[in-house]
Amino acid sequence: MDKKVLEEPEIKTGGDQDFGSIRTKTTRQQEILMHHVSDWELNEVAQSRTSRLENMFWAMVGAALGAAIPALEELYKAFLSRAPDAITGLGLIKILVFAVTAALAVGAMLVIRHKETSGKELLDEIRKRPTS
Repeated sequence: MDKKVLEEPEIKTGGDQDFGSIRTKTTRQQEILMHHVSDWELNEVAQSRTSRLENMFWAMVGAALGAAIPALEELYKAFLSRAPDAITGLGLIKILVFAVTAALAVGAMLVIRHKETSGKELLDEIRKRPTS
């Protein structure tokens, strides 16, 4: 795609005071390609493609659930038991594994939701365009 550079007029800034001017340049495509697609194809394009991310999400959920009980046991022994024990290096690793995997699962869930929402918004935007 060739891009055409457009020169725009100088923009004065500063209101009552003259701080100078800013030169701007914008580019645009010389030709915009339009595609004719069926409604089914449009639905397919708008659907989020997050299979790898969903796999990571479920793996992190499983890891967090697996690490939850050992991490909670360590926290209970350190803070809530009648005879508190110090957290050992292995106990700290258990707690960190749980925290990291839970945080990754939450992050993946947020990204998946954002992608699904943006796909639906794109579909609605395209469908609102006038037909010829």
